[in-house]
Amino acid sequence: MKFLIFCLAVVATYAAVGISYPTRITDIKCMVQVGYTLAIPRGYCSYGGIDPNVVANIQSAWDGGMKNVDVYMFPCVHCGKPKEQVDQLVKALSSSNYGKIWLDIEVFRWSRDQGVNRQFILDIVAQVQARGKEPGILTIKDNWEKIVGNWDGVKDLPLWYIHHDKDPYFDDFKPFGGWSKPTMKQFAKDAAVCWQTVCLNLFQPMISRYALQDLTKYPTVD
Repeated sequence: MKFLIFCLAVVATYAAVGISYPTRITDIKCMVQVGYTLAIPRGYCSYGGIDPNVVANIQSAWDGGMKNVDVYMFPCVHCGKPKEQVDQLVKALSSSNYGKIWLDIEVFRWSRDQGVNRQFILDIVAQVQARGKEPGILTIKDNWEKIVGNWDGVKDLPLWYIHHDKDPYFDDFKPFGGWSKPTMKQFAKDAAVCWQTVCLNLFQPMISRYALQDLTKYPTVD
């Protein structure tokens, strides 16, 4: 299974996993038993359309026992019309129960004009807020700087940053984009949890490095 198809991030008290395909309720139940509490399925794809599994994945997350569910959106920059993309997502999820909409800002067909990119992000953030949802930013430091440069226009939003160092701590975080501290970190990709190939995240530093083994013991991370 490849990470590029369908994505679901599942966040525990300390860690999260990202799943790249439709998720079974039994797998979610296993993750809940290990200690995961928040699921974040992908809602919108970079090609400019709704993830066809997002509604089912949200429902599976709830049915499997997750305490909270967010979604994330990989906007289609070359498609234009950022506000319409948000409207499309919110309409598709009109019957679903979810919290934040995380905006995945990674290098993929963005404009060479950083000013255009900044405005695109501002427009999509504003529309998420206009639709009554809280936006967050999912990004990589060097990707962010390539896309928008030295810009802090959305620094007040929660940050979910990516650094695949397999270390469940925020010690590696270097301020950028006006953020002095993150909300969540993706620290491993293609790990194995509850018989699924996933990426791992955390939304607070691990109390002990040994705790990571407990959260991924079905089976453990490589």
